[in-house]
Amino acid sequence: MLAFGCSIAVTRPGADARFARQRLVESNDPGCEASTLVSTGGAFPKDPKTLTIRSTGYTNFELVYNGQIILLNAHFNRGSMFPPLGFTAADVKRAHVILIGHGPLDHMSDAASVGARTGALVVGTPVTTDKFKTQPIDPKQIRTVTGRGGELLEFPGFKVEPILADLNGIRILEQVDEFDREVAALGSSGKFMSFLDARSKEEEDIPLSEARTKRGL
Repeated sequence: MLAFGCSIAVTRPGADARFARQRLVESNDPGCEASTLVSTGGAFPKDPKTLTIRSTGYTNFELVYNGQIILLNAHFNRGSMFPPLGFTAADVKRAHVILIGHGPLDHMSDAASVGARTGALVVGTPVTTDKFKTQPIDPKQIRTVTGRGGELLEFPGFKVEPILADLNGIRILEQVDEFDREVAALGSSGKFMSFLDARSKEEEDIPLSEARTKRGL
């Protein structure tokens, strides 16, 4: 199932965003109203300054702005345990940049294949890009960032500045623990689910505080 929406820039001083929203709803723009991802062949918004956002679940989003297609994470082939999205990773044929939050499978499993097919720049932290370097994608398309500052990625019409974040209020992204490294190394949804099942059995009888101590969190 896909979720989608649009937003348009209000550039006129004093403009009322409520009227901008009404104008958007009445625009009949297929680039806003269709559920088909632009990256899989859907229409671009008529106005290049319109930002479209489509969610494909988990933390996977497609943003389209100024003729650019930005994928936030890339995990599309999820196996039979999950509802079908209506497309597969092989259907994603257009993208300019893929931004990966961190290394688990549900963020990055299809990033290398999509990047190789589309020529998109794939951006991630060291543990993520180390994995990409073992996959069939041109190393020139891989960009490693740390989020410590001074890393400004410029694209037509917008810029991206990676910033370190606190993950679940427990640790920061640069401190990727054994869990993320193990999950990043898994190659299929089946292996991922088996891994989670084994982990849950290891810790099901352990209080959360002890589980965190055991994991070094």
